[in-house]
Amino acid sequence: MKCKIVILVLLLILTGGCNVNYNLKIDENNNFIETTILESEGNEGRPKEYLYSLYLEEYPIFNSQEFMYYAPQEKKSGNSYYIKNIYETEKGYKAIYKANYNINNYSDSRFLNTTFNNINIGYNLDEEYYYIQLSKINIFNNNTEITKINIDIEIPSNYVVISNNATKISNNVYTWNFTEQDNKLYFTYQDKKTYDSKNEKKVREIKDNKEDNSIIIVMLGLIGFAFVLTIIILINNKRK
Repeated sequence: MKCKIVILVLLLILTGGCNVNYNLKIDENNNFIETTILESEGNEGRPKEYLYSLYLEEYPIFNSQEFMYYAPQEKKSGNSYYIKNIYETEKGYKAIYKANYNINNYSDSRFLNTTFNNINIGYNLDEEYYYIQLSKINIFNNNTEITKINIDIEIPSNYVVISNNATKISNNVYTWNFTEQDNKLYFTYQDKKTYDSKNEKKVREIKDNKEDNSIIIVMLGLIGFAFVLTIIILINNKRK
């Protein structure tokens, strides 16, 4: 029964295969909108009707909130649950699960905790940037049916991405195509005003350094010229 804690694992084990697409949209106020799309196909041993009954089960969005084993289609008071939409396809079902988080509670996302062993999300006070670091993907170890997970992070224009290791970048969408060989995601971003301010400071520092260097060069040149002139005068005086 333990596998029922995992929203993705349960469906992948009990169906003939599943495609997983995960989208994280960061809004202008740094809120996180998570969308997980599961497309599963039934088979002779597990018909579509049985597959549909699995999608009816209710899962809390936070990994720390308990799944109701004895009544999986009921919601427990005090828990936050996925908003889901289920669509029938030719061979199975497509389900879309949505949940909202912020920078402080996103690390407790059920999807993250059932997909990665290491989760590090937060804000660097010294450098003033946000970071999402995920590593040691474990979902492939728990499921032989799954071979690939696609993860998208979409970010608005009022933030600047500082570093990332995305597989593909298209405008403001960063994509990771995880396979069994991949095990790490890092993504750091900063408020554009903070980024611009830091860049302006760096430009000023570079400009000031150049000006200081120019003054030093001029002074050294004058000193060198005076030294040479003094030598010439001394030589001429000796000749006289």
